[in-house]
Amino acid sequence: MRLPTFLFFLSLASAAELTVGAASRGSATRNLYGINLWRAFDPETAESREYQAQLDTLGVTVVRFHNMGMSKWIDLTNRVWNTNAIRRVMAALAAKFPVKLVTICKPPSWMDENGDKRLDDGREEDYAAWCAQLVRIVNLDGKAGVRYWETLNEAELGGYKQKGDGLVLANLFRRCKAAMLAVDPSIQVGANAWSWTMPFQAQELLAEAGKELAFYSYHGYATGNSNEETTAIYE
Repeated sequence: MRLPTFLFFLSLASAAELTVGAASRGSATRNLYGINLWRAFDPETAESREYQAQLDTLGVTVVRFHNMGMSKWIDLTNRVWNTNAIRRVMAALAAKFPVKLVTICKPPSWMDENGDKRLDDGREEDYAAWCAQLVRIVNLDGKAGVRYWETLNEAELGGYKQKGDGLVLANLFRRCKAAMLAVDPSIQVGANAWSWTMPFQAQELLAEAGKELAFYSYHGYATGNSNEETTAIYE
């Protein structure tokens, strides 16, 4: 389905007459609009008929599986992915959406033992293997067909705030990408979901590894306050 887009114009014929017209200038696909599936990390939510009906009403084709804590998907006790929960979520939802992205938001707690929101030194290969394991669970075992993957989310708002951290993230991206593609060569891997269009860490990463990125994503927030009045956002 292709949705037409229109360019509206006004012409002033005289002081008393106004002509309004429209001319088609192109088209947009349904993939122009997508949503985050934050609550879908809970398999009971993903399997809920009410939740699925709400998603059907929205009619989106593009979704991002994103939850900062990756709630329900990690077995903290055994320090492994919660395979059963992940498979349930994907079995319930994956077939609904042609375009799917999974963001692996941050290292699990045991790879950040000092709590500084950075991957502990020497754990790069462990984190790369962690990301690759999720690709295997989702795409090889679960046959979910997730094509797009991100290795971190807004790392520059966490522990990667210093000059040179973009290079650190570039190195981590390379390791993760190699491990993930070794599991499923059909996927596309991005380096980080950035908080704004071009933070300095992104500039550093792009200078170092830009040609190795399959895609670039960022979050263009209208406000930093979730309670902001909608009229202020529109303005």
